[in-house]
Amino acid sequence: MPSRPDSHCSPTAGLSLDRMAVTQLSATDAAVWRGLCELGPQTRSPYLGPDWPRRLAEVEGPDRDLGQVVVIRRGAEAVGFGSARVAGRVGLPMGAPFNDYQALILAPGIEIAGPEMCRALGIARLDFTATPADLPGLSGAIRSREPAFEIDLRAGFAAYAVDRAEAGSQIVRECASHRRGLDRAHGGVRFTPGSLDCRDLTQLIQWKRQQCLATGQMDVLAPDWVGALIDRLVLAPDPHLRAMLFTLHVGGCLAAAHLALATPRRLHAWIIGYDPSFSRYSPGNVLMMEVVEWAASRGYEALDLGPGDVLFKRRFANRITEVGSGFLARPSLSGWSGQAAFAARHLAESLPLGPLSDLPARAMRRWDRMRALASH
Repeated sequence: MPSRPDSHCSPTAGLSLDRMAVTQLSATDAAVWRGLCELGPQTRSPYLGPDWPRRLAEVEGPDRDLGQVVVIRRGAEAVGFGSARVAGRVGLPMGAPFNDYQALILAPGIEIAGPEMCRALGIARLDFTATPADLPGLSGAIRSREPAFEIDLRAGFAAYAVDRAEAGSQIVRECASHRRGLDRAHGGVRFTPGSLDCRDLTQLIQWKRQQCLATGQMDVLAPDWVGALIDRLVLAPDPHLRAMLFTLHVGGCLAAAHLALATPRRLHAWIIGYDPSFSRYSPGNVLMMEVVEWAASRGYEALDLGPGDVLFKRRFANRITEVGSGFLARPSLSGWSGQAAFAARHLAESLPLGPLSDLPARAMRRWDRMRALASH
Protein backbone atom coordinates (compact mmCIF):
# COMPACT_ATOMS: atom_id res chain seq x y z
CA MET A 1 0.00 0.00 0.00
CA PRO A 2 1.35 3.49 -0.78
CA SER A 3 2.29 5.53 2.24
CA ARG A 4 0.31 8.59 3.21
CA PRO A 5 2.03 11.95 2.76
CA ASP A 6 3.70 13.11 5.95
CA SER A 7 4.60 16.70 6.71
CA HIS A 8 7.66 17.43 8.80
CA CYS A 9 8.40 20.98 9.90
CA SER A 10 12.02 21.95 9.39
CA PRO A 11 13.94 24.33 11.59
CA THR A 12 15.26 25.83 8.36
CA ALA A 13 13.29 29.09 8.21
CA GLY A 14 9.86 28.71 6.68
CA LEU A 15 10.37 25.27 5.13
CA SER A 16 8.42 22.04 5.54
CA LEU A 17 9.23 18.57 4.22
CA ASP A 18 6.42 16.41 2.85
CA ARG A 19 7.12 12.69 2.42
CA MET A 20 5.02 10.58 0.08
CA ALA A 21 5.06 7.47 -2.07
CA VAL A 22 6.29 8.07 -5.62
CA THR A 23 2.81 7.47 -7.03
CA GLN A 24 1.46 10.34 -4.91
CA LEU A 25 3.69 12.98 -6.47
CA SER A 26 1.37 15.42 -8.25
CA ALA A 27 1.78 16.41 -11.89
CA THR A 28 2.26 20.01 -10.74
CA ASP A 29 5.09 19.13 -8.38
CA ALA A 30 6.68 16.88 -11.02
CA ALA A 31 6.67 19.79 -13.48
CA VAL A 32 8.33 22.07 -10.91
CA TRP A 33 10.94 19.36 -10.22
CA ARG A 34 11.75 19.09 -13.94
CA GLY A 35 12.01 22.86 -14.18
CA LEU A 36 14.51 23.03 -11.31
CA CYS A 37 16.60 20.30 -12.97
CA GLU A 38 16.80 22.41 -16.12
CA LEU A 39 18.50 25.29 -14.30
CA GLY A 40 21.98 23.80 -14.76
CA PRO A 41 23.71 21.04 -16.76
CA GLN A 42 24.81 19.19 -13.63
CA THR A 43 21.17 18.49 -12.66
CA ARG A 44 19.85 17.44 -16.09
CA SER A 45 20.74 13.78 -15.67
CA PRO A 46 17.85 11.34 -16.21
CA TYR A 47 18.47 10.06 -12.68
CA LEU A 48 17.86 13.39 -10.95
CA GLY A 49 14.37 14.35 -12.11
CA PRO A 50 10.97 12.97 -11.07
CA ASP A 51 10.68 10.55 -13.96
CA TRP A 52 13.32 8.05 -12.86
CA PRO A 53 11.42 7.36 -9.59
CA ARG A 54 8.11 7.41 -11.45
CA ARG A 55 9.19 4.84 -14.02
CA LEU A 56 10.72 2.63 -11.33
CA ALA A 57 7.35 2.58 -9.58
CA GLU A 58 5.72 1.19 -12.75
CA VAL A 59 7.29 -2.27 -12.32
CA GLU A 60 7.17 -4.89 -9.57
CA GLY A 61 10.52 -4.00 -8.05
CA PRO A 62 11.73 -2.74 -4.67
CA ASP A 63 11.03 0.89 -5.48
CA ARG A 64 7.33 0.34 -6.07
CA ASP A 65 6.90 -0.46 -2.36
CA LEU A 66 9.92 1.25 -0.82
CA GLY A 67 10.38 4.33 -2.98
CA GLN A 68 9.71 7.62 -1.22
CA VAL A 69 9.75 11.23 -2.40
CA VAL A 70 10.32 14.28 -0.23
CA VAL A 71 8.91 17.61 -1.40
CA ILE A 72 10.41 20.65 0.32
CA ARG A 73 7.94 23.52 0.53
CA ARG A 74 8.09 27.17 1.43
CA GLY A 75 4.49 27.79 2.28
CA ALA A 76 2.54 26.25 -0.58
CA GLU A 77 5.44 26.56 -3.03
CA ALA A 78 7.56 23.50 -3.88
CA VAL A 79 11.22 24.56 -3.70
CA GLY A 80 13.09 21.26 -3.44
CA PHE A 81 12.90 17.53 -4.04
CA GLY A 82 14.63 14.31 -3.05
CA SER A 83 13.98 10.60 -3.28
CA ALA A 84 15.17 7.39 -1.67
CA ARG A 85 14.46 3.70 -1.34
CA VAL A 86 13.67 3.38 2.34
CA ALA A 87 14.84 -0.04 3.51
CA GLY A 88 14.64 -0.24 7.30
CA ARG A 89 16.67 2.51 8.94
CA VAL A 90 18.76 3.27 5.85
CA GLY A 91 17.82 5.07 2.64
CA LEU A 92 19.37 3.96 -0.65
CA PRO A 93 19.29 5.63 -4.07
CA MET A 94 16.15 4.74 -6.00
CA GLY A 95 16.95 2.34 -8.81
CA ALA A 96 20.09 1.07 -7.06
CA PRO A 97 22.35 -0.41 -8.26
CA PHE A 98 21.56 1.15 -11.65
CA ASN A 99 21.49 4.85 -10.88
CA ASP A 100 24.72 6.72 -11.59
CA TYR A 101 23.80 9.94 -9.79
CA GLN A 102 21.83 11.13 -6.79
CA ALA A 103 21.17 14.66 -5.54
CA LEU A 104 18.74 16.90 -3.75
CA ILE A 105 17.22 19.28 -6.28
CA LEU A 106 16.84 22.67 -4.64
CA ALA A 107 15.67 26.05 -5.88
CA PRO A 108 18.33 28.80 -5.78
CA GLY A 109 18.94 29.99 -2.24
CA ILE A 110 17.26 27.01 -0.57
CA GLU A 111 19.28 25.06 2.00
CA ILE A 112 18.27 22.02 4.01
CA ALA A 113 20.12 20.30 6.84
CA GLY A 114 21.07 16.68 6.23
CA PRO A 115 19.54 15.35 9.44
CA GLU A 116 16.25 17.00 8.46
CA MET A 117 16.10 14.96 5.26
CA CYS A 118 16.75 11.76 7.22
CA ARG A 119 14.12 12.71 9.77
CA ALA A 120 11.57 13.41 7.02
CA LEU A 121 12.21 9.97 5.51
CA GLY A 122 12.05 8.27 8.90
CA ILE A 123 15.57 6.86 8.60
CA ALA A 124 18.85 7.12 10.47
CA ARG A 125 21.11 7.33 7.40
CA LEU A 126 20.75 8.27 3.73
CA ASP A 127 23.43 6.78 1.48
CA PHE A 128 24.28 8.32 -1.87
CA THR A 129 26.61 6.97 -4.52
CA ALA A 130 27.59 9.94 -6.67
CA THR A 131 26.42 13.52 -6.29
CA PRO A 132 27.81 16.48 -8.26
CA ALA A 133 30.40 17.92 -5.92
CA ASP A 134 29.36 21.55 -6.42
CA LEU A 135 25.64 21.10 -5.69
CA PRO A 136 24.10 22.07 -2.34
CA GLY A 137 22.24 19.49 -0.31
CA LEU A 138 24.48 16.40 -0.30
CA SER A 139 27.92 17.79 -1.16
CA GLY A 140 28.71 18.65 2.46
CA ALA A 141 28.38 14.95 3.35
CA ILE A 142 30.76 13.65 0.64
CA ARG A 143 33.29 11.13 2.00
CA SER A 144 34.91 9.97 -1.25
CA ARG A 145 35.37 11.67 -4.63
CA GLU A 146 35.90 10.46 -8.19
CA PRO A 147 35.67 11.83 -11.74
CA ALA A 148 32.56 11.58 -13.92
CA PHE A 149 32.78 11.71 -17.71
CA GLU A 150 30.62 13.33 -20.36
CA ILE A 151 30.61 13.88 -24.10
CA ASP A 152 29.57 17.51 -24.52
CA LEU A 153 27.84 17.90 -27.91
CA ARG A 154 26.65 21.50 -27.73
CA ALA A 155 29.20 22.62 -30.34
CA GLY A 156 28.33 19.79 -32.73
CA PHE A 157 30.12 16.65 -33.88
CA ALA A 158 32.78 18.34 -36.00
CA ALA A 159 33.91 20.47 -33.07
CA TYR A 160 33.90 17.38 -30.84
CA ALA A 161 36.15 15.52 -33.32
CA VAL A 162 38.60 18.44 -33.44
CA ASP A 163 38.62 18.67 -29.65
CA ARG A 164 39.44 14.97 -29.24
CA ALA A 165 42.29 15.15 -31.75
CA GLU A 166 43.75 18.26 -30.11
CA ALA A 167 43.54 16.55 -26.72
CA GLY A 168 45.64 13.66 -28.06
CA SER A 169 42.81 11.14 -28.35
CA GLN A 170 42.66 9.40 -31.71
CA ILE A 171 39.33 7.77 -30.92
CA VAL A 172 37.37 9.44 -33.75
CA ARG A 173 39.93 8.43 -36.37
CA GLU A 174 40.27 4.91 -34.95
CA CYS A 175 36.51 4.33 -34.96
CA ALA A 176 36.26 5.46 -38.58
CA SER A 177 39.09 3.08 -39.49
CA HIS A 178 37.50 0.16 -37.64
CA ARG A 179 34.16 0.84 -39.33
CA ARG A 180 35.83 0.67 -42.76
CA GLY A 181 37.54 -2.55 -41.70
CA LEU A 182 34.22 -4.11 -40.70
CA ASP A 183 32.71 -3.11 -44.03
CA ARG A 184 35.61 -4.55 -46.03
CA ALA A 185 35.72 -7.83 -44.11
CA HIS A 186 32.01 -8.47 -43.62
CA GLY A 187 30.04 -5.89 -45.58
CA GLY A 188 26.70 -4.34 -44.82
CA VAL A 189 27.51 -2.20 -41.75
CA ARG A 190 24.19 -0.81 -40.50
CA PHE A 191 23.55 1.54 -37.60
CA THR A 192 20.02 1.67 -36.16
CA PRO A 193 19.03 4.33 -33.61
CA GLY A 194 15.97 3.73 -31.44
CA SER A 195 15.56 0.07 -32.39
CA LEU A 196 12.56 -1.81 -31.02
CA ASP A 197 13.91 -5.25 -31.98
CA CYS A 198 13.34 -7.41 -28.89
CA ARG A 199 15.78 -10.04 -30.17
CA ASP A 200 18.62 -7.53 -30.20
CA LEU A 201 17.67 -6.28 -26.75
CA THR A 202 17.67 -9.85 -25.43
CA GLN A 203 21.07 -10.47 -27.00
CA LEU A 204 22.52 -7.36 -25.35
CA ILE A 205 21.34 -8.51 -21.92
CA GLN A 206 22.81 -11.97 -22.54
CA TRP A 207 26.16 -10.46 -23.49
CA LYS A 208 26.27 -8.41 -20.30
CA ARG A 209 25.28 -11.32 -18.09
CA GLN A 210 27.93 -13.52 -19.73
CA GLN A 211 30.48 -10.78 -19.14
CA CYS A 212 29.55 -10.65 -15.44
CA LEU A 213 29.96 -14.42 -15.19
CA ALA A 214 33.30 -14.41 -16.99
CA THR A 215 34.76 -11.60 -14.89
CA GLY A 216 33.36 -12.71 -11.53
CA GLN A 217 31.17 -9.64 -11.16
CA MET A 218 27.75 -9.64 -9.56
CA ASP A 219 24.97 -10.31 -12.08
CA VAL A 220 22.88 -7.21 -11.44
CA LEU A 221 20.67 -8.03 -14.44
CA ALA A 222 19.38 -11.27 -12.92
CA PRO A 223 16.34 -10.00 -10.94
CA ASP A 224 13.01 -10.14 -12.78
CA TRP A 225 12.23 -6.51 -11.96
CA VAL A 226 15.34 -5.36 -13.81
CA GLY A 227 14.20 -7.01 -17.03
CA ALA A 228 10.72 -5.59 -16.56
CA LEU A 229 12.14 -2.08 -16.08
CA ILE A 230 14.30 -2.32 -19.19
CA ASP A 231 11.41 -3.63 -21.30
CA ARG A 232 9.11 -0.88 -20.10
CA LEU A 233 11.63 1.89 -20.68
CA VAL A 234 12.22 0.68 -24.24
CA LEU A 235 8.79 -0.51 -25.33
CA ALA A 236 6.55 1.94 -23.43
CA PRO A 237 8.18 5.26 -24.37
CA ASP A 238 7.57 8.36 -22.29
CA PRO A 239 8.18 11.95 -23.44
CA HIS A 240 10.24 12.70 -20.32
CA LEU A 241 12.29 9.51 -19.86
CA ARG A 242 12.80 6.37 -21.90
CA ALA A 243 15.54 3.96 -22.93
CA MET A 244 16.80 3.94 -26.51
CA LEU A 245 18.42 0.89 -28.08
CA PHE A 246 21.17 1.59 -30.61
CA THR A 247 22.46 -1.33 -32.68
CA LEU A 248 25.29 -2.04 -35.11
CA HIS A 249 24.75 -4.90 -37.57
CA VAL A 250 27.54 -6.24 -39.72
CA GLY A 251 26.76 -8.60 -42.59
CA GLY A 252 23.29 -9.11 -41.15
CA CYS A 253 24.59 -10.07 -37.67
CA LEU A 254 24.33 -8.01 -34.51
CA ALA A 255 27.88 -6.86 -33.73
CA ALA A 256 27.19 -4.42 -30.88
CA ALA A 257 24.29 -2.88 -28.97
CA HIS A 258 24.00 0.11 -26.66
CA LEU A 259 21.06 0.87 -24.39
CA ALA A 260 20.95 4.51 -23.26
CA LEU A 261 18.59 6.43 -21.03
CA ALA A 262 17.13 9.39 -22.89
CA THR A 263 15.50 12.66 -21.92
CA PRO A 264 14.60 15.33 -24.48
CA ARG A 265 18.04 16.94 -24.11
CA ARG A 266 20.45 14.27 -22.89
CA LEU A 267 21.51 10.66 -23.33
CA HIS A 268 23.10 8.56 -20.60
CA ALA A 269 25.11 5.47 -21.55
CA TRP A 270 23.64 2.55 -19.64
CA ILE A 271 24.29 -0.95 -21.00
CA ILE A 272 26.80 -1.67 -23.77
CA GLY A 273 27.77 -5.05 -25.23
CA TYR A 274 29.24 -6.60 -28.35
CA ASP A 275 29.88 -9.90 -30.12
CA PRO A 276 33.42 -11.04 -29.18
CA SER A 277 33.92 -12.50 -32.66
CA PHE A 278 34.19 -8.92 -33.96
CA SER A 279 36.47 -7.74 -31.15
CA ARG A 280 39.46 -6.94 -33.41
CA TYR A 281 37.38 -4.09 -34.85
CA SER A 282 36.25 -2.68 -31.47
CA PRO A 283 32.55 -2.76 -32.45
CA GLY A 284 31.47 -1.27 -29.12
CA ASN A 285 33.59 1.83 -29.80
CA VAL A 286 32.38 2.03 -33.40
CA LEU A 287 28.78 1.94 -32.20
CA MET A 288 29.47 4.54 -29.51
CA MET A 289 30.86 6.93 -32.12
CA GLU A 290 27.79 6.35 -34.31
CA VAL A 291 25.61 7.25 -31.31
CA VAL A 292 27.68 10.38 -30.63
CA GLU A 293 27.37 11.60 -34.23
CA TRP A 294 23.65 10.77 -34.36
CA ALA A 295 22.96 12.52 -31.04
CA ALA A 296 24.83 15.65 -32.12
CA SER A 297 22.82 15.78 -35.36
CA ARG A 298 19.56 15.55 -33.37
CA GLY A 299 20.39 18.41 -31.02
CA TYR A 300 21.22 16.45 -27.87
CA GLU A 301 23.46 18.51 -25.61
CA ALA A 302 25.39 15.62 -24.07
CA LEU A 303 25.99 11.89 -23.82
CA ASP A 304 26.82 11.16 -20.19
CA LEU A 305 29.23 8.29 -19.54
CA GLY A 306 28.81 8.40 -15.75
CA PRO A 307 31.38 8.12 -12.95
CA GLY A 308 34.24 5.63 -12.93
CA ASP A 309 37.74 6.33 -14.22
CA VAL A 310 38.37 3.92 -17.09
CA LEU A 311 40.36 4.43 -20.30
CA PHE A 312 37.29 4.02 -22.53
CA LYS A 313 35.64 7.04 -20.91
CA ARG A 314 38.77 9.16 -20.94
CA ARG A 315 39.22 8.63 -24.68
CA PHE A 316 35.64 9.59 -25.54
CA ALA A 317 34.87 12.28 -22.96
CA ASN A 318 35.56 15.96 -23.55
CA ARG A 319 34.21 17.06 -20.16
CA ILE A 320 35.20 15.72 -16.73
CA THR A 321 33.48 16.73 -13.50
CA GLU A 322 33.82 15.62 -9.90
CA VAL A 323 31.22 13.61 -8.00
CA GLY A 324 31.23 12.27 -4.48
CA SER A 325 29.80 9.42 -2.45
CA GLY A 326 28.86 9.43 1.20
CA PHE A 327 25.88 9.62 3.51
CA LEU A 328 23.69 11.90 5.56
CA ALA A 329 22.99 10.68 9.07
CA ARG A 330 21.39 11.46 12.37
CA PRO A 331 23.29 10.39 15.51
CA SER A 332 22.78 6.63 15.40
CA LEU A 333 24.47 3.26 15.08
CA SER A 334 23.87 3.40 11.31
CA GLY A 335 25.66 6.74 11.11
CA TRP A 336 28.63 5.53 13.13
CA SER A 337 28.97 2.36 11.05
CA GLY A 338 29.00 4.45 7.86
CA GLN A 339 31.74 6.65 9.30
CA ALA A 340 33.79 3.60 10.24
CA ALA A 341 33.50 2.08 6.77
CA PHE A 342 34.67 5.26 5.01
CA ALA A 343 37.44 5.75 7.57
CA ALA A 344 38.81 2.27 6.81
CA ARG A 345 38.62 3.03 3.10
CA HIS A 346 40.50 6.32 3.45
CA LEU A 347 43.18 4.71 5.59
CA ALA A 348 43.81 1.95 3.04
CA GLU A 349 43.92 4.44 0.17
CA SER A 350 46.50 6.57 2.02
CA LEU A 351 48.90 3.66 2.60
CA PRO A 352 51.51 2.51 0.02
CA LEU A 353 49.77 -0.82 -0.60
CA GLY A 354 49.68 -0.74 -4.39
CA PRO A 355 46.57 -2.43 -5.84
CA LEU A 356 45.54 -3.51 -2.33
CA SER A 357 44.72 0.12 -1.49
CA ASP A 358 41.60 -0.14 -3.63
CA LEU A 359 40.24 -3.23 -1.85
CA PRO A 360 38.04 -1.37 0.69
CA ALA A 361 36.48 0.78 -2.06
CA ARG A 362 35.79 -2.31 -4.19
CA ALA A 363 34.33 -4.11 -1.19
CA MET A 364 32.06 -1.15 -0.44
CA ARG A 365 30.83 -1.01 -4.04
CA ARG A 366 30.10 -4.73 -4.02
CA TRP A 367 28.29 -4.44 -0.69
CA ASP A 368 26.24 -1.56 -2.07
CA ARG A 369 25.13 -3.72 -5.01
CA MET A 370 24.28 -6.61 -2.72
CA ARG A 371 22.20 -4.36 -0.44
CA ALA A 372 20.41 -2.82 -3.40
CA LEU A 373 19.47 -6.15 -4.94
CA ALA A 374 18.41 -7.58 -1.59
CA SER A 375 16.12 -4.69 -0.63
CA HIS A 376 12.91 -6.17 -2.06
